[in-house]
Amino acid sequence: MAVREARNAHIDDVLTKGATTAACAELLQEAYPEATVRIFAVMRTLGFEPEIETVFDPVVGTIIRHPSGLTYRDP
Repeated sequence: MAVREARNAHIDDVLTKGATTAACAELLQEAYPEATVRIFAVMRTLGFEPEIETVFDPVVGTIIRHPSGLTYRDP
């Protein structure tokens, strides 16, 4: 039997800064080091904005988790 590539998809409802999602992805990567971890979010916010003025098109980006625990989304 052939061994298939291990993949894991994490689906989040709303992505704000990405800290919780990045922490989940980090734990999954530690538990399954050979697996590819992908994250999908239904909605991404611009931060803690009081009003949503515009809805943007879907985007593909990267969440970078720094050793300090802070996260940065690009874009």
